[in-house]
Amino acid sequence: MRRLLAIAAVVACVLAERARADACICFRETCGSVVEVGHLFVATVSSIEPGDARGFVVVRLTDAVSIRGGEPPSVLMGGGGTSCSYQFRVGERYLVDAREVVPGRFDASNCGHTKPLAAARGLIDFATDPGPAGRPRIFGRIARGLAQDPFASDTGGSPVSGVRVTIRGPVRATQLTNAAGEFRFVDLPDGAYTVTADVSLAGFPEPPAPPAVTLADSAACADVDFLARSTAKVTGLVVDSSGAPAPGHRVEIFPSPYDQWAGGLTLAAISGPDGRYTIDAVSPGRYVGGLHVPFPTGTNPAIPVRARAAGGDEELVVPPDATVEVAALVAIPAPAFVVDGRVVGAPGAPLGGLELVLFALDGLPAARTRGATTRPDGAFTMRLHRGVRYRAVVQRGFTVLGRVEFVAGDGPLEIRLDVQ
Repeated sequence: MRRLLAIAAVVACVLAERARADACICFRETCGSVVEVGHLFVATVSSIEPGDARGFVVVRLTDAVSIRGGEPPSVLMGGGGTSCSYQFRVGERYLVDAREVVPGRFDASNCGHTKPLAAARGLIDFATDPGPAGRPRIFGRIARGLAQDPFASDTGGSPVSGVRVTIRGPVRATQLTNAAGEFRFVDLPDGAYTVTADVSLAGFPEPPAPPAVTLADSAACADVDFLARSTAKVTGLVVDSSGAPAPGHRVEIFPSPYDQWAGGLTLAAISGPDGRYTIDAVSPGRYVGGLHVPFPTGTNPAIPVRARAAGGDEELVVPPDATVEVAALVAIPAPAFVVDGRVVGAPGAPLGGLELVLFALDGLPAARTRGATTRPDGAFTMRLHRGVRYRAVVQRGFTVLGRVEFVAGDGPLEIRLDVQ
């Protein structure tokens, strides 16, 4: 009797997991295991609330409809720099695979079955009606990329219909994707298959090799998604303080809202001799970014400047197949230099062993980096960029003791806290 298990969910853009490796190391759940999930439901994300300095967040859900398992939780908690928590977007509706990490606390993993509802119909059908012996099947979707990550394996972007999809194995069959970008081959004999789609894949000069899947007694289904290359672009001009073209500057955009723990996704371009830049193949969606953001670095030593759309909004809305023009970005050098300082408490006693977490206030609000740890005499040394506005958050462990804002310039920095 065929067991209701499956191969690991296969995606055409297999490099996605490598791109996330700095934030998450895991193996994707098999698509057939969706029938064993404790809490599988559909819900809309109403808000995402930032947590502590480790990056933990609270995801609040509304309009939940149960697919399998118990009562859907209304709150998910997750995140952090080494977390595999799924990167949700406010206002989107999802198929949610929630696991109880500790009693009363639920999380949804990148490695589970959570994905945008638009891309989840095949999984929902299999979860609600696997049929006799699992009805072995290969299904998937073709879209123009997911706004939160053009290399993600859950194609929640705009569907691409009329694309020819072919499976080759014990049987050969061909379908055209429907209006929702979906394809589905059912009642297939066991064996090894390859899946090809006549589409140029997002972000790759050459398409990856066709995904290989195997249907056998331990594999009842395969979920295979493809990303079509987006034709949308973000373009603009970089100038210096005199208004002259400024070549060689890096402009970056990130899915909005910006999430430092989302796997390091960056779309970027370098301004040319005329100061112009063009970021190609931008998946439809909402972005934030700019010049030398999220904060200045050794390779981006300039004061951060946020990108603004024509109407002045700092969130760039990129429709399908559109070219979005960004207002001119002014490059002002911010050379790196060493800042010495001291943290003292009441009544002026030095405070050692405290961590300073830095935010560049002209960069992206959620972007942070470790600044320094105070020595026993309260002293610290940080490498900053001259002229940049910073916020330093002083912590003992995960407890925030105080905050101070300053412009990096000459002279030492003293932080006074009302603590013992």
